[in-house]
Amino acid sequence: MGTGNANPGRQVLAYAAFGIVYFLLAQYAASLPFQSRLPLFVWPGHGLALGMFESATYQTSQLTIGPGDMLVLYTDGITEAENPEGKAFEESGLEAVIARTAGSDPVQVGRAILAAVDSHAADARLGDDLTALMISRAPSVAAHGT
Repeated sequence: MGTGNANPGRQVLAYAAFGIVYFLLAQYAASLPFQSRLPLFVWPGHGLALGMFESATYQTSQLTIGPGDMLVLYTDGITEAENPEGKAFEESGLEAVIARTAGSDPVQVGRAILAAVDSHAADARLGDDLTALMISRAPSVAAHGT
């Protein structure tokens, strides 16, 4: 998956990915009209699986998480979950859940993702794990008395 180090003062998350994990950044800036808050930004993070090679090195990257943003880390088991007809949930299914749960706390978003995948898959057997981790940043609070 990965490891990270947050610097709240700079709004930056430094991370290193190991194995395969996907990142989705939902930017919910309060100053933007709702339609402008999406699309979400999705990109894969790839690295050698942790522990495979003693001499393995991992590259770090940085990501800015603004006030009100939510970072969703997930494995391909979420987006590749198929329904009985063989149609995958895909990134579009995940993005729809994120858009529908905008403003919710991370626990509610996680539950909504798993429920949506479960509903999509219906009675089909899931072929992979369903792993998601949500990290949110509190919205900015305007200074009082100014």
